Amino acid sequence: MIRDLSVVVIARNESFGIRKCLGALTSLPMENSQIICIDSGSTDDTRAIMDSYARTCHAVEVHSIQGILNAAVARNAGMRLVSRDFLLFLDGDMEVEQEFVEQALEILRCGQAGMVTGQLKETYYSPDFAGPLRVVQDRFHVHRQRRFWHSGGAFMVRSSIARAAGLWDESLAVNEDYDYTLRLSRLTRGLAIPVAMGTHHTLQRRPAPLDDLRKGRPLCFGVVVRRNLDRPVVLLDLMRRSGVGTEGLALLLLVTAIVMASVACGWSRGWVSVLAVVCGFCLFDLIQSIRRRQSLWNRFVAHYVCALPVIAGICGAGPRASQAG
Repeated sequence: MIRDLSVVVIARNESFGIRKCLGALTSLPMENSQIICIDSGSTDDTRAIMDSYARTCHAVEVHSIQGILNAAVARNAGMRLVSRDFLLFLDGDMEVEQEFVEQALEILRCGQAGMVTGQLKETYYSPDFAGPLRVVQDRFHVHRQRRFWHSGGAFMVRSSIARAAGLWDESLAVNEDYDYTLRLSRLTRGLAIPVAMGTHHTLQRRPAPLDDLRKGRPLCFGVVVRRNLDRPVVLLDLMRRSGVGTEGLALLLLVTAIVMASVACGWSRGWVSVLAVVCGFCLFDLIQSIRRRQSLWNRFVAHYVCALPVIAGICGAGPRASQAG
C-alpha cells in the first residue's frame, strides 16, 4: 500500500498525456495520499479530463492558475497544497510505474536518500498522436544505482526537505528543474535507481537551437551554473549530461589556457597554437556532425552560438531568483 504521498501534476494542453498520467496514478493502491492537478490555462480538454478523474477518485484535486505561467509557477502552486510526508513531482504527460513509487518511498523512509529518481522511457509521437514514432528506453541513462545532483522535473523527495529548499525559481522559464534539484542536493543525498519510473509521452520535435536561444535556455543554464560555481564536480556532471553549449565552453577554456601559457612562457607564436586548436576542435566537431547525419547549422548554433549566452549567464546576466510567496 502506498501511504502518505502527495503527487503534484502540472499540465497545459496535455489532453492526450493527462489521461495516461491520471489513469496510472488513480490505479495505484493509495491510502492517505493526494493527487494535486495544476492546470495552467489549458485551451483543450485537459481541465475537463482532470475534473472527470476528480469525480471518480477522492484523492484527486484540481486547480487552475492564470497569468504569466511557466513550469516553476505551476509546481509552486501545487507545493503550497502539499500536506503529506512525501512528494512526487510529475508532468502531465508522464505515466508513472507502481514499482518505482513503492521502491522510492522505501528508500526515503529508511533514510538511504532524501530524493529519488529512476529510468524514464521517452515515447515520441506525430503531431496528431496517431501512434508512436520512436521510443528511447532510458532517457537519463540510469544503468545502475548511483548518486545524482540534478534531474528533470520528475522525482520523489521528502516534503520536509522540499520545504527547506523553498519554492521553485519562477524567474527561470527553463532549466528550473536543474536549479531546484541542485538546491535540494545541497540539503540531502539524491539517488537514481535502475527501476522504470514511467513513460514520457511527447511529440517528436526537430532540433531547434534557435528556438532554445529565443526561449532563453542557454542564458538560464548559465544562471544555474553561476549559482553552483562552488561545486566543480557537480558542474562537470551537469554540463556533461545537459550538453548546453559545452563544446563552445570547452573550446574557450582551451584557448584561454593556451593564451595564458603563451604569456607566462613568453611564446612569440602563441597565436599559432590558438589557431591550430580552434581549427582542430572545429574540424573534429564537423566530422562528428557528418558521421551522425546532423545539420551543420544546428550543430554550430547549439555548440558555439549557445555558448555565448551561457557565458553571459555565468558572468551575471539573466533573471534574478524569484520565489513568489
